[in-house]
Amino acid sequence: MCIWLIISTIFWGINNMPLSVLGPLVLGGILGIVVLVHLMGWTARRVLDTGAARQAWLAEEPEAAIHRVVLADDGRAALLRLGGGRGGAVWCFGADVVVRPLEPGFARITEKDTGLRIRFDDPGAPHLFVRLADGDARRLWLTDDEEKQVA
Repeated sequence: MCIWLIISTIFWGINNMPLSVLGPLVLGGILGIVVLVHLMGWTARRVLDTGAARQAWLAEEPEAAIHRVVLADDGRAALLRLGGGRGGAVWCFGADVVVRPLEPGFARITEKDTGLRIRFDDPGAPHLFVRLADGDARRLWLTDDEEKQVA
């Protein structure tokens, strides 16, 4: 029956198909695609590891010296300590990763109970929350000026 409706639509045009048939046919097709994409594993949340965080940063700055990588507790973000005392943040955004430098004037870091909130001076990536349960690990990323702004 469904195949007949599709074939008749192709040959005689969509104007002849009643809306009571067309609506469920379109909704069924969309639902089928969503289920298929999910079953194929394309909706799985991306989780970073140390190697993936390094690779993402080096894709943007191939010459960078990465001294330390601290992964967030949920695996969705990582903080990097780079050469020259610089810092960087890498986090998952859909199937991709986002890379931003942690430099004064570009990012403001404040400590929260369960992690760090990083506010970027960038409308494309306004803020990031990095879950870090270890208070010592959180304080490593705060500068003297930022420690006074802890909220």
